[in-house]
Amino acid sequence: MAESHHTCHPSPVPRHFFAVFSPRMNLLRLLAWPISLLYGLAVVIRNKLFDLGLLPQTEIKDIGLIGVGNLTVGGTGKTPHVEYIVKLLHPKYKVGTLSRGYGRKTRGFHLATKEATTLEIGDEPKQFRHRFPEEIPVAVDAKRVHGVKKLMAKFPSLQVVILDDVFQHRRIKPGLQIMLTDYGRLFYKDHLLPTGFLREPKSGASRADIDLSRARLAPLFARLLWRVLSPRRHRPRRRAAEQRDGSAARNHSITSSARSRNASGIFRLSDLAVVRFTASS
Repeated sequence: MAESHHTCHPSPVPRHFFAVFSPRMNLLRLLAWPISLLYGLAVVIRNKLFDLGLLPQTEIKDIGLIGVGNLTVGGTGKTPHVEYIVKLLHPKYKVGTLSRGYGRKTRGFHLATKEATTLEIGDEPKQFRHRFPEEIPVAVDAKRVHGVKKLMAKFPSLQVVILDDVFQHRRIKPGLQIMLTDYGRLFYKDHLLPTGFLREPKSGASRADIDLSRARLAPLFARLLWRVLSPRRHRPRRRAAEQRDGSAARNHSITSSARSRNASGIFRLSDLAVVRFTASS
C-alpha cells in the first residue's frame, strides 16, 4: 500500500492554546472556562485600581523589602529561595522574614520561636525558625504592612525584610520583587484558575524585577541578586548576559525603593531556563 504524505502547515493559533481543550484536560476544567474569564476580569480590575492609586499601596522607604512570589498556585520554590536570599545577605545585613503563615490557627502578628507549633505560625515559618540563627527574626502576619512595621519597632537595627509569597499582596510595595515560575509549567503557557493554575493574568509578570525559573540556578541567582543589591553599578559580562535592547543593566542599593524600569536583559544558563531580569535606574 502506498503511503500518503500530507503537507504540514503552521497553525496561526498558538500551540499552547490547544492545551485548554486537550483530551488530557479534565472535563470539569473545560466547563470551568467561563468562570476563569470572570475571575480574570475581577483580578484585572483589582490590579488596575492599585496601578491607578485608587486602592492604597504602602511603600516603606526606611528598610529594604525583597518580595518573593509567583503567579501560580502550588510550589515554585518560594521557601528555598527565601532561605537562599537570607544566606546570601546574612551576616552582612540585619535580615528578617515575614510570611502570612498559611495553615496556622492564630491571627495577627506573631514572632516565631523554636517552641512554636505549625498551628501557631504555619509550616514555612517553622522551617525558617529551625534553619536560621536566632538573630534572624521570623514573623507571620497576614497584613504585611502591619507586620513590617511591627518588625521595625521590635528590631530597630533591622535592614532588610524578606517577604514570602507577597506577589499578589499589592497593599505593600517591595523595593525588589522576585517572581518564580516552574520550568516544567511556565506561567505563559498556563491559564487562569480554575481552568489552569494562574492566580492572575500573565500580564502581572511585568511587576517583577527578577523572573526566575525553578531549575539549578543558584550560582546565576547569586550573581543577579548581588548585582541588584550592590550600591555600585555594573555592566553585565558578555559571557553571562545578552542585552536585548543594548542598554546596560543597572542596580539598586539595598534600601532603595522601586522605581521606573528602563533596562532589561536575557540571562541564559545552558538549556535549563530563561531568566528575565529588569533593573531600575
